[in-house]
Amino acid sequence: MDVELWQLRYVVAVADERNFTRAAARLHISQPALSTRIRELEQRLGFALFERTSRAVTLTPAGEVVVEHGRRLLADATAAIHAAKQAATASPVVRVGVLGTSSAVLFPLVAALVAEQDPGRRLEPRQLTTHAELEAGDVDVAFTRLEIDETTLELAPLLRERRVLAMASSHPLASAESLMMAELAGESFITQRRGNNPKYRARWVDEQLRHGLSGAVAREVSEAEELMALLAAGRGVCLVPATAARYYARPGISYVPVVDAETVPISLAWRPGTDPELVDTVIGAARMVASELVAEADHWLAP
Repeated sequence: MDVELWQLRYVVAVADERNFTRAAARLHISQPALSTRIRELEQRLGFALFERTSRAVTLTPAGEVVVEHGRRLLADATAAIHAAKQAATASPVVRVGVLGTSSAVLFPLVAALVAEQDPGRRLEPRQLTTHAELEAGDVDVAFTRLEIDETTLELAPLLRERRVLAMASSHPLASAESLMMAELAGESFITQRRGNNPKYRARWVDEQLRHGLSGAVAREVSEAEELMALLAAGRGVCLVPATAARYYARPGISYVPVVDAETVPISLAWRPGTDPELVDTVIGAARMVASELVAEADHWLAP
């Protein structure tokens, strides 16, 4: 036997108020109409829900069971409608953090693929300066150069990128076709400030030491433009991802591949607990794009 939600709502209201008149006012119907509807329901069920006297209205044992389950059903129905409204009004935009050159190649390709696969979804780039902005929830997911052991964020590795030496075009090494790490002994290195990613900094210093370099850092920078200015002025050299040569091509600055330098990752990162639908949308497209790039054997990617 079917019972409608509105009928359960009537029963719960009477149970709460213990009075038909007050329950009717709460439901915005007349008291006679409410009494009639409750009696009709009791007749359909074949048992009484309430015991009525001139002084009080109380639940029967059967009525208590109906009210107990009815409350849960009404709560579930309300939650379902609320969730449906949220889904209907949810923003189609996925906020994607872009940090340095980690997204330079992938973001436009991934955004185009998502638009093709899911026309109702749009990737919106947001410039980040640190990973703290991702951790704070300013974006849903971000392209980064984090390694698995460098963060508490969730991480999906995508590609590994070769590195090149950036320097003033007047530098003696600028005319070389390629370099080895050992040839960089005695150079003044510029790197990112320690606070940006201490583990990356430590990894970079360890790499120098393994190749017999001093591991010394001559200058620290936070912004790409600051780095470019120092390089052009001949104030030092810097090992950078190969895509930097494409996206920071400047007069007076040269880039030379360093054959045995460690590769750097391109990964997607997101906070634990982020809506899986948002994350999966970007990760699926990013992995497809990454696999196509690897298949092309582009020189800037490591095998």
